[in-house]
Amino acid sequence: FALQDDITVKVITALQVNVTVGDTARHVAKGTENLEAYLKTLEAIESHYTQTKEGYAQSKRLAEEVIALDPQFPQAYGVMAINHAMEAQQGFSKSREESLKQALEWTKKAIAMDDSNATFHATLAWLLSLGRQYDNALAECERAIELGPNSALAHIWMANVLRKVG
Repeated sequence: FALQDDITVKVITALQVNVTVGDTARHVAKGTENLEAYLKTLEAIESHYTQTKEGYAQSKRLAEEVIALDPQFPQAYGVMAINHAMEAQQGFSKSREESLKQALEWTKKAIAMDDSNATFHATLAWLLSLGRQYDNALAECERAIELGPNSALAHIWMANVLRKVG
């Protein structure tokens, strides 16, 4: 069954590279051998993209399930981070400061597990810019672009940080 799951993950990833955003599929697949964790992560990302309070809550619940299934899967931590950040950004959290603090902690956990993920570094850059730590945010943007030169997110946050610093 383990071999079957491994083959399934590879087939799903290959199909998503052609059907959806390739970088997302490659990054989500990286870091787990657990098919259920992988599929739940895709579900969590889909819930996140609803950009609703309920969607973020559902996405966090799914990410928690993924962490229970595979605590070494960095994508789950990245999903937790972005949901906390977006809840703060959109005013859905009880405490903006606490949500941003949580987002920063989750992002740092994700980076500690996978320092090669451009999205994690771009997320950290965004969070640092919200805290007006512009030099550190620029450094993270540069790291994100170095890791993922075609990452739209990395370039978006670089532009936003540069705009903030004038």
